[in-house]
Amino acid sequence: MNAKTTALFGLAAMMFLGATFQASAQVPGGRMGRERHPELKAALTALRNAKTRLEHAAHDYNGHRVKAIEHTNEAIREVEEAIASDKR
Repeated sequence: MNAKTTALFGLAAMMFLGATFQASAQVPGGRMGRERHPELKAALTALRNAKTRLEHAAHDYNGHRVKAIEHTNEAIREVEEAIASDKR
């Protein structure tokens, strides 16, 4: 993972810390359980939202916007792989 991808993970983490979400979900049998990987899922949502905003930006910014989209896609894949790697 390169420095730009690491920076995108940091951005997603900051967005996650500023957001609120419900980590509990109703599970069969009426018990309240914990959602699996709420932090990663929130980061994934933040990354996808960031990608959408980048895609709709008004300017190219000398190729930096396209590069940021590429790095965001890489970060999205990494988070998806992290979630998938936890097989219980």
